[in-house]
Amino acid sequence: MPIFLSRPAAAPDEKPRDLKRCVDAIATPLEAEELMQDMSAATEMLEKQQRIVVLP
Repeated sequence: MPIFLSRPAAAPDEKPRDLKRCVDAIATPLEAEELMQDMSAATEMLEKQQRIVVLP
């Protein structure tokens, strides 16, 4: 049975946050709020996945 462990949260300056910041900066003037919301949700999912470690 696999064992699931959790890693510490990613540092705020790592790539997913940088990408989200860039998308926010571009989407805001274009009034693309839906894109910003999608990017935010994707960033949160990625950060959660990166914290999970599966051991065989």
